[in-house]
Amino acid sequence: MQGTAPDLLDVYSRPVTYALDLAVITPAAALAGLLVRRHNPLGYLLAGPLLVTIVLLLPTIALSTALQSAAGISFTAAEVVGPIAGFGILGVIGAWLLVRLLRAVPATAPPTTSEARDVHLHV
Repeated sequence: MQGTAPDLLDVYSRPVTYALDLAVITPAAALAGLLVRRHNPLGYLLAGPLLVTIVLLLPTIALSTALQSAAGISFTAAEVVGPIAGFGILGVIGAWLLVRLLRAVPATAPPTTSEARDVHLHV
């Protein structure tokens, strides 16, 4: 907390990640949330991969931190605990939402219009 960036914060991936988060992930998440609220099937289709991504970020970040430590890169406690705790919370919330999403998906598809018409004709 000295008013400067951490030593290990480099410029190679940060701008790319930031741009992708703002240009792709944020609008996709907002659209998925809106469509799920409206019970639109496209919302469920978009929300699934986004939630899986959030859930998988914690093991990815934890493993990359462990591998970097094994390679001799030293971290302060805050540099380890901060991202792991933050993405751990997001991962738990994402897993909870993913379970709710998957439970909301019907086991069978609703009949199409032609199938529904065929049922009425044969009865």
